Amino acid sequence: MGKKAKIKGKMCEVEAERAKSLSRKVLGLILERKIYPLLFEFTHERRWSFHTFLVIKPIDFLFIDKNKRVVEIKCRVRPFNFSIKPQKPVKYVLELPEGMGHLFRVGEKLKF
Repeated sequence: MGKKAKIKGKMCEVEAERAKSLSRKVLGLILERKIYPLLFEFTHERRWSFHTFLVIKPIDFLFIDKNKRVVEIKCRVRPFNFSIKPQKPVKYVLELPEGMGHLFRVGEKLKF
């Protein structure tokens, strides 16, 4: 596993930074001027909670299960939202620049 991950869907391919360390996972895209794809990988599935506190621009979230299937997409999540949680347990979460979430579909199997 490298620092970057290529995530392939049916309609697009995205290169994302991997948030590996705890500090990177906690900080996410906080205070980033340019929003870029960021992939979170967890040791097990759970309804992981996210926030957009101090994220400067709206972002999209892809919630992905252990089989790398998209289970939920949240688009245009505005800054200062303190509770973003998927409806189902997930192992991966991909944060994307606003508008990129529409390139994926619920049920789609991803490769990365």
